[in-house]
Amino acid sequence: PDLDLVAHLPVFLDGLFHMLADANREIRTQTFDALNQLLREIGEAEEVDYAPLFHVLVTHCSSRDKFTTLTSLSWLHPLISHAQALMLPFCAPVLNAVLSSLSHPEEELREAAARADTSLRALLHQSNAAQFEMGTVLHALAAHLSSAYVPTLLAALQWVHMLLLKNAASVLELAPQLWPPLFKCLGNPSEEVVRLALEALAKMVDGRDQHSAQHSA
Repeated sequence: PDLDLVAHLPVFLDGLFHMLADANREIRTQTFDALNQLLREIGEAEEVDYAPLFHVLVTHCSSRDKFTTLTSLSWLHPLISHAQALMLPFCAPVLNAVLSSLSHPEEELREAAARADTSLRALLHQSNAAQFEMGTVLHALAAHLSSAYVPTLLAALQWVHMLLLKNAASVLELAPQLWPPLFKCLGNPSEEVVRLALEALAKMVDGRDQHSAQHSA
């Protein structure tokens, strides 16, 4: 009988990604081809255990080997599309990996990270707020709002805007971790960073004032 490779992926996926950095070019090529086939099979599978797969990808997104990092980032967009709401419980580490890679010196890696960022943000935007942990997502964003790199900063600020639009009350409950890095953004040389930070701060102040007015009424 045919072996269900997708069911056994958590066992050997990490090893395959390590093989992408092998010194032998033929081994790297064969591993890459095998991973592409596995990705196609994941897309056709009815049941997939996504948690360990995303864990492996997040780990290898920070590999010192460019080919490994690029392959890991390239997997994120289709895997997010396949998993949909099933990946929301562990979206924060994925977001962390993606935001870090948006400012990578290699254009290919930045483009792969941007595709993953777009699909992940769209997924959270249309999801039920109860399906993901707002606190862990904001914690990841707060760290990247202190980034020295403008592409990462802009993406993190766009995330803050999306979450404020989606569920301002939840964001405001956890806002203390956002205030300091948002104020720090006001001193950034990028006008776009300053504009987005100002708009986010204005929305947060407005939301806090409305909340206070409701409770004092």
